[in-house]
Amino acid sequence: MTLSASNYVIAGSIATSIFHIYTNNAPLSLIGGFFIHAGILVFLYFRIREICLKGYERKLMKSWWELCLIPVFFYCGFSFLSFFPHTLYEQPQNIPGTIIFIITMFVSYVVVLRYLESESNSAGIYWKNLIFESHIKGLEKQYHLVEQSELNLKILRHDMRHYSSMIDSLLAQGEYGQIKKITEHIHEVADDNKVIRYCSNIILNSIMSEMSGRARSFGVEMRCDIILPKKLPVKDYEFASVIANLLENAIIHVKDLKEDKRYVDVKIHCEKDHLLVEIKNPCEKEIIFDPVTGLPRSKKGGYHGLGMQSVSSFSHKIGGNIGCFCEGGIFKILLFAKF
Repeated sequence: MTLSASNYVIAGSIATSIFHIYTNNAPLSLIGGFFIHAGILVFLYFRIREICLKGYERKLMKSWWELCLIPVFFYCGFSFLSFFPHTLYEQPQNIPGTIIFIITMFVSYVVVLRYLESESNSAGIYWKNLIFESHIKGLEKQYHLVEQSELNLKILRHDMRHYSSMIDSLLAQGEYGQIKKITEHIHEVADDNKVIRYCSNIILNSIMSEMSGRARSFGVEMRCDIILPKKLPVKDYEFASVIANLLENAIIHVKDLKEDKRYVDVKIHCEKDHLLVEIKNPCEKEIIFDPVTGLPRSKKGGYHGLGMQSVSSFSHKIGGNIGCFCEGGIFKILLFAKF
């Protein structure tokens, strides 16, 4: 930003010099330079300010040093074209080229930054698509579970008359132990075909079903304490993305641990005035926390992973607080927002 500001200043200063060369009037040139500076400032404000702030908030640190090359080379270009070894006063024929160079600089800024914004939006769309996909898979699984449960219960109802006859016969013989085994079998069939409903919000329920299925595939137990209304005070898909990211990180972290440590505690409570998300899981690996944000750094180096960036962005958007720590071999991440 500082390097870009130097370009902005030097462009306005060159414009002031050009006014002075053509008018030979210092006060008029200064007034003209003032309006040129103001015009450039307004242009930058409306064209690239929002893009720069979004990039800064999303911590796209890997791109900043490359972006710094733009103002550095433009500054060098202005210096050699307008000041060294000859100034515009000495070689006024360079003025048209200098003006075109100024225009090229601002066009370059807009094009490059808009490209970065487009790439960032593409990443956001990618994650939204993943959530939609998980949502659809969750709904499909629920549908198949309900369908299978209905079929199994229909078979159980059909067989009930046979079980009833067996129980009557065993009662007559006094075989109470066998009767107990039959009733236990009936209870097992009923429990196995019970469709788990995590909450009344269909999007979060489908995401929880999908993540629960993924956890079971790794032998990870998900212990859930979820209280969510049908209509949330935050955007459903954004919140679903946060939950999916946090649970995916937790499942990946514990899937290779010993069997007794393969679990994730999930607590999600949402009321009209507050939202609380607490995820806990065993932790045996060293976690590096960022001293500024307090969030885990990505193992790949650089800043946080895309998942944690998404969680941090959501927390900031709803005015919440997010924190995490590792204590006694348990990693905990907590998100709280008061509405």
